[in-house]
Amino acid sequence: MNGRLSKDLRLRKNPEFVYLFKNGRKWKGEWVNLWVIRSPEQPPAGEGSAKFGIVVSRKTHPRATRRNLWKRRIRESYRQHRARIKKGIWVVVQAKLSASQAGERKKDDVPSLKELDRDMKGLFARAGITLEKN
Repeated sequence: MNGRLSKDLRLRKNPEFVYLFKNGRKWKGEWVNLWVIRSPEQPPAGEGSAKFGIVVSRKTHPRATRRNLWKRRIRESYRQHRARIKKGIWVVVQAKLSASQAGERKKDDVPSLKELDRDMKGLFARAGITLEKN
């Protein structure tokens, strides 16, 4: 399995995001919110893959370079956990400011990959979308 997320493994169209935000379930972490829903285009049992999307708004950071850094780190964290995520679901990770940053913007206001990975791993477990390790 290579590191790339092909087009069929990503949520790309606005109606897909709207559907997920309207009908999906949300879990809140320190750095990101996780939205999850079972895929409406249900494949036969045991087939299909999880689809993944990222949302990083201008409210999170006004500079595009910082938003892109958020996206790269979220994508890398997801890539590390992708093999353990159940098939047939849609997952969206939405970046947010941590509570300590809500009032002020710091120089390094993007979480490290380690912090983000810990947050996302916990959210995946709370959402119950990871396969059990045997």
